[in-house]
Amino acid sequence: MYVFSDFNAFILRHIIRYRRKVVINNLHKAFPEKDEKTLRRYERSFYSYFTDMLLEAGKGYRMTRKKLDKRYRFQNPELLDNYYNEGKSVILLMAHINNWEWITGTMGERFNQKMFAIYKPLTNKRVDAFIRKSREHRNFQVVPLKSTGLMFRNMNSGPCAFVMAADQSPIALDKAHWVTFLHQTTGFLHGPETYAKKFGTSLVFMKVIMRKRGYYDIVFQTICDDPKTSPEGHITARYAQLLEELIKEQPTRWLWSHKRWKRNKPEDKKLINLN
Repeated sequence: MYVFSDFNAFILRHIIRYRRKVVINNLHKAFPEKDEKTLRRYERSFYSYFTDMLLEAGKGYRMTRKKLDKRYRFQNPELLDNYYNEGKSVILLMAHINNWEWITGTMGERFNQKMFAIYKPLTNKRVDAFIRKSREHRNFQVVPLKSTGLMFRNMNSGPCAFVMAADQSPIALDKAHWVTFLHQTTGFLHGPETYAKKFGTSLVFMKVIMRKRGYYDIVFQTICDDPKTSPEGHITARYAQLLEELIKEQPTRWLWSHKRWKRNKPEDKKLINLN
């Protein structure tokens, strides 16, 4: 599979030139201290990661639980187990870095919490139904974006874990939290922090690390256990800080093909600083 992935990476980068200008521009912005040779190496490695991710996602739908457990290891599962034993729900904040797709095939069977994940429905109904069915496993449910509030009200039926990818570019700029991220003024989604404060839900960062090609470690890192008393925007800023640290550890394995910095901060919005 990875031989096929390398071939596809070459096609995407050199023939199709898929978003190559976007990738190069983003890397230059994020790593101004790196020389041109290093950035070109990052770019080349990104396309290898990108095609690996696409093929691994498809492969994961057909992999046995035993194989997934070998390739997708939770290093400190006791953190989530402790929340469950205390009867507490938790928001798991992740990002589009390394392999995030295998989470749906592993977490629902490994942990006792009822697992929910938000997703944005696709326009094509058949493709949307396939993606949704592929991501839903025992004890793991995907929820349309418009039903986020209803999802959180499910906490009344027992401890839940809400998986949310929080590194997308926000649409509602006036509600976004703005921080300095990879040397750029960057807006982050306000939703996870807003729901955490409303329902008093703890937040945990899911750090997905590639240990070798096709093998990943997941480390849980507590972001905040008392969101209602946390200053506005600080939860989001801490998430951005942890994500930046992870990107710097493995700089080629984030979705650099997305236009992450296409929107500007409104003049009336303050830049959040944890220091």
